[in-house]
Amino acid sequence: RDKKHLYQMMEQIDIRSDERFTYGMRVELGKILSDEQRTDFEKYEQSMLCVYGVKPKPREYVKMFPYFEGIIEGLRYWVDAETNMLHSTPSADEIAAGVEQYSSVGELATIVQLAKDFHVFPNDILKRPYSEIFSILLVEREKSDFERRLNDVIRKKTKWSR
Repeated sequence: RDKKHLYQMMEQIDIRSDERFTYGMRVELGKILSDEQRTDFEKYEQSMLCVYGVKPKPREYVKMFPYFEGIIEGLRYWVDAETNMLHSTPSADEIAAGVEQYSSVGELATIVQLAKDFHVFPNDILKRPYSEIFSILLVEREKSDFERRLNDVIRKKTKWSR
């Protein structure tokens, strides 16, 4: 009798665009793959568990490796997008106010703020598609940059009118 293997039953998730890839998965994968204490083998298993909800059997490791490569490729896409589109250099005032200390809880602070903005529990934010959360964060960053520029213009006008 022909036994179906796990990799034959699974549908590969395109992390770049699939709505099944959630913000919670993005956060967890970041922790898994950046943890220097974990072996590559552990990173492989835990990444598969995070995204697909399964731990491959040893005889399926090689056949399922393309799924892991897809995880890495998709995560690389998002890290590049985050670096290029969400990164902002803190102002001197933000540095003086201690933005570095705030950044140490940045992930949690982002989750809590989004939950407050949308009147939901933080766990609900973690379940949202990452592409949706990324879009929200991008709009918020653009809004913040605009408000900073506007405040600078107003401050300069106020100085000139005195």
